Amino acid sequence: ALDARIRRSLRQQIREIQQRLELTTIFVTHDQEEALTMSDRIFLMNKGSIVQSGTPEEIYTHPADAFVAGFIGNYNLLDGEQAKALFGQHCRGKLALRPESLSLLPAGARSEEPHLPGVISGQQLLGNVIRYQVSCAAGLLTVDSLNRSARDLLPVGSAVTLAVARDQLCEVA
Repeated sequence: ALDARIRRSLRQQIREIQQRLELTTIFVTHDQEEALTMSDRIFLMNKGSIVQSGTPEEIYTHPADAFVAGFIGNYNLLDGEQAKALFGQHCRGKLALRPESLSLLPAGARSEEPHLPGVISGQQLLGNVIRYQVSCAAGLLTVDSLNRSARDLLPVGSAVTLAVARDQLCEVA
């Protein structure tokens, strides 16, 4: 029940003590941010079984399945048919796209990366990040953009082009 600033500071202090004293620590949390910032290794469980283990970077960038992708981040999950239609990528499972792997370009812009038209249908200002909901042929996708200036805020209804970093596409079970 700590406020956000104190909680972040306390996490940092615990992590520094843990590393300085070379302590092996088991930290149980349901808070994804805590798990990512406090861990050398994460063991992610679902229904009492470990579904993936690895470094925070491995877990975040290469989720093993749709459960991990949905739990550890705000991944956009596309089924195999959507992935093939949009990106020409054949998937047996789902295609996971991190919100920060999508870029918003002006409507009609071209990109060497896969791209598609969309319309801003919602936005949330999260401080240093602006989280957009974009309606496109894939459905509703979440896009995270750095908040550099109030001028960067795109209003609902804005036409955009979504560019997808091809090397960030991740197939999950």
